[in-house]
Amino acid sequence: MASGEVFRLDRNTRLSLADARSTEDQFAANDFIDDVKQTAGVTLRTGRRGGRNTILIGLLSLPAIQTAFESSNVKLPPSINEEGYALSVGKDRVVVGGASPAGVFYGLQTLKQLVRGDGNDAYIQGVRIVDWPAMRWRGVSDDISRGPVPTVDYVKRQLRTFAAFKLNMHSFYMEHAFSSKAHPLIGPEGGSLTPDEIRELVVYAKSYHIELVPEQQTFGHLHKALKYEKYNPLAETPYGDVLSPQQEGSYKLVADWYRELDPLFPGKFFHIGADETFELGEGQSREAARVKGVGAVYFEHLNRVRDILKPYNRKLMFWG
Repeated sequence: MASGEVFRLDRNTRLSLADARSTEDQFAANDFIDDVKQTAGVTLRTGRRGGRNTILIGLLSLPAIQTAFESSNVKLPPSINEEGYALSVGKDRVVVGGASPAGVFYGLQTLKQLVRGDGNDAYIQGVRIVDWPAMRWRGVSDDISRGPVPTVDYVKRQLRTFAAFKLNMHSFYMEHAFSSKAHPLIGPEGGSLTPDEIRELVVYAKSYHIELVPEQQTFGHLHKALKYEKYNPLAETPYGDVLSPQQEGSYKLVADWYRELDPLFPGKFFHIGADETFELGEGQSREAARVKGVGAVYFEHLNRVRDILKPYNRKLMFWG
């Protein structure tokens, strides 16, 4: 492209889908259109393929995208991965191609960042970019157990923001903030995420190529459950923070929680917490810790939790 070349954005600009049947590309196109309307004051539309003043989007495997990049002299390296994308901005046409629908979406997130000016002066600077993530998972752990639990609308705003920065994982850190049917006393009404709210957020996050991960504590940080008389017998020390490995009821509680969480979060991961178990070996497990060592007692508990969760075929995450 010529030095100083720009693509003008105006009411005649059209976003064209190389695959008009792709609902994911249509969502990405609408997301871009909404952003340009908000930030640059220009109303774009979807429409015809080809021609001048067109932003063409689609998978890198599609002939129309391949031909467009060839004409723009854009070469794709073999190392580009499934979330990778390429974009080319010329005077008459913009092309955004992704190795997957996520790649198309990320290419349009970059294109958002390239928009300059507003109204009649809105444009995109001429450029060629080929990009892909170095890390498969790029996530945020959000502690919703201290202070007000975020509303569904607030979480959706978070997800949109994370997606704009190409993050693809969001994890709800929960101590007592899951509204469990089996243990309703622990998750206070109005102060915990309900199953219906989680289902809504999982669907919403998927549109933005974000996986939601349940991060339910299974060891430490459980004072807000163990403070109740019903659950105090499971505490390592009276009304403390740590779930005691000496009590079979501890493992029933964990099993109940994750039995409910499994169908709500249909992803690859369970995060079981397990950090800051400072009281371990100071109460019910004192004798076991004296004989085996606190470390051995700790890992026996993690192994039991792992065995409980094996049927769900998830990858376990835990804090070190």
